[in-house]
Amino acid sequence: IGGLSGADNGWELTVMGCEVAGIEFVYHQESIGGYVDSIANAEDGKDDRWLMYWVDGIHANGAINAYSIEEDTILIWYYL
Repeated sequence: IGGLSGADNGWELTVMGCEVAGIEFVYHQESIGGYVDSIANAEDGKDDRWLMYWVDGIHANGAINAYSIEEDTILIWYYL
């Protein structure tokens, strides 16, 4: 999904993208930050596969809700 605007962090951008695409997004808060449980049929940790995200081509190493983004940020989720 492209052309979205108005998000301040990766969580907001992911929620917006999933809403536009009609994809289910399951998320919960932990003491260290936000944790994504699943996006569509991709369930984090299932069958040793994990949801991971990259911001502007760099693997993000922080909680999705704490990762500030710019207006032109490219955020990509992978299921590895």
